[in-house]
Amino acid sequence: MILFLNIYIYIYINALWFVNGFDRFYSDSSSLLCNALFSHHITSHHIFAVFYRLTTTGWNNLSGTIPHELSDFTDSIVELNIGGGSISGTIPSSFEKFTKIESIGLNDHCLSGSIPEFSQIPTLKVLSIINNAELTGSLNGFCNGVDYKNSATFVFGDCDGCSGRDDSLFIECDCCDCCNHDNFVCCDNEGNSWPSYFTYGLSANGFVPSFDKQCLSKENEEFIQEECPCVVNISTDLEDQPFLGECTTNCTAEGAIPSYNY
Repeated sequence: MILFLNIYIYIYINALWFVNGFDRFYSDSSSLLCNALFSHHITSHHIFAVFYRLTTTGWNNLSGTIPHELSDFTDSIVELNIGGGSISGTIPSSFEKFTKIESIGLNDHCLSGSIPEFSQIPTLKVLSIINNAELTGSLNGFCNGVDYKNSATFVFGDCDGCSGRDDSLFIECDCCDCCNHDNFVCCDNEGNSWPSYFTYGLSANGFVPSFDKQCLSKENEEFIQEECPCVVNISTDLEDQPFLGECTTNCTAEGAIPSYNY
């Protein structure tokens, strides 16, 4: 039986965000619920599973489209951080109706179309929609000039701010930390820059998670081939951090593995 109504739960699809590397941690139970949502099959078993928060590393590698039924949880969802995968289609405008959500992570997918007015969500503190090549719209509702209206807010988008970009293909935002989805580089208004691709672990297919999706562009592939065709594990603490990838152009180096399926 599909259950979408009258369920008063908090959905925690967890992510801890770090500016350099965007480290993310997800729970097994969240992954179960998340896959159920995106396949549009939610059972009482899936709902029960959300109360367990056994943390593991890795992305959920979701595909499909964002279900409009999420709007049934606008008064319950606190975090919806499902970055990393091949989700396509648009972001439902019903996201504007969330009343308690504090963190939204829809980064590193294949989303397209106009973005909702995220700045209308009064509780939203963290938003990441980077590395979605075909999203358009504006996030300037979060801005007061080049500063955030709320100093506790952090917004990451594919907006003007990094060099070598066609403004017409990107999101407008004067205060955001902006990323160039062509070469996986992010920068802020203070001149700092960092890579946006995720190397704290490998995808289920054994590749750099940010590179393992169905909508890599020609520019993405050229960047990967030239700058990061392979990765080596540089982790110094294999117990707590089994894999910490570093890009290398020397694919014959000891321990080097392909970074994507080329």
